[in-house]
Amino acid sequence: MKEKIAIVTGSGREIGKAIALRLAQDGINAVINDINEEAVQETMTGQSVLIDGGIIFS
Repeated sequence: MKEKIAIVTGSGREIGKAIALRLAQDGINAVINDINEEAVQETMTGQSVLIDGGIIFS
């Protein structure tokens, strides 16, 4: 799956956020979105943006 890009909806909070961060930890790129833009920005802060080669895009 490392050559693919995952799309995670509802990734600003709870399960969606956990999935997005886990994908990044596993080196998988992810596109994230949520109805709450502030929650998406929180998901992308600090170490969340790049973890072990996986990048989260908003």
